[in-house]
Amino acid sequence: MDDERWETLIDLIDDRFGIEKTEKTKTTREDGSPEWRESNTFVRNGTRFKIERVTRPKVLDVKTFYARRHGGSRTEAVYSETERSHTVRLYQWQNGWEEVDLSQISR
Repeated sequence: MDDERWETLIDLIDDRFGIEKTEKTKTTREDGSPEWRESNTFVRNGTRFKIERVTRPKVLDVKTFYARRHGGSRTEAVYSETERSHTVRLYQWQNGWEEVDLSQISR
C-alpha cells in the first residue's frame, strides 16, 4: 500500500470513527535494515482497533553462502535503496492486541 492510499485510508477512518492515537517509530532489524511502523488506534462500535503499516526496504535478492567445511550455510539479503515494501495489519483489543482480517473495517 503506497503512501497516498495509506493516507486516504487513515483519512477515511478518521472521518468515520475518529483517530484516538497515532504512533510512528523507526527501528533497526536484526539484519541491520531499517523498519518504519505507523499505527493508528480508533474505536468502532465500542471496540478498540489498531491499524498498523510496516515499511521496509524492498528485498532485491537473497544470496545463500554455503560452507562445506563447517557443514552450514547463511543467507544475506540485498535491499533496494529507493523502493519500499509495505504491510498493513488490523488488530482488535481483546485482553491484548489480536490480529483480525482487514475486511472487518468495512462492516
